Amino acid sequence: LEEEVLAATLRKQVDVLRRVHGRPIELRIAGGVSLPPRVEAEVLRIAQEALHNALRHASASRVELRLSARADRLVLTVADDGVGFDPSEPGLRSRRLGLTSMEERGQAVGGTLTVVSRPGEGTTVTLEVPA
Repeated sequence: LEEEVLAATLRKQVDVLRRVHGRPIELRIAGGVSLPPRVEAEVLRIAQEALHNALRHASASRVELRLSARADRLVLTVADDGVGFDPSEPGLRSRRLGLTSMEERGQAVGGTLTVVSRPGEGTTVTLEVPA
């Protein structure tokens, strides 16, 4: 990651995941912003976890990763058409440590992570980080 910008690293990651999982992953990148390496590393880890969840646990047939950067913020979104789940379910965090990890990583860089999902309707993970 240190030698490349976040967008290039995400492109490579998505290319590998497409080959390994044999499923379409749409990648949309717009804008550009320079973030400190530590922030880029956390954004990358959140993207990897969200992609992993969509491909391994959600039974998604389609996944989309969007990265958009503006002068004031960076927005990362990973959406899938998988089985979905109820994010407010009691005990969910103890079974899905990845969700907690993503939230903690986002907070560590001053960002906000939201997870929108419903059973049978897929999941969308959105991270907003100030630039």
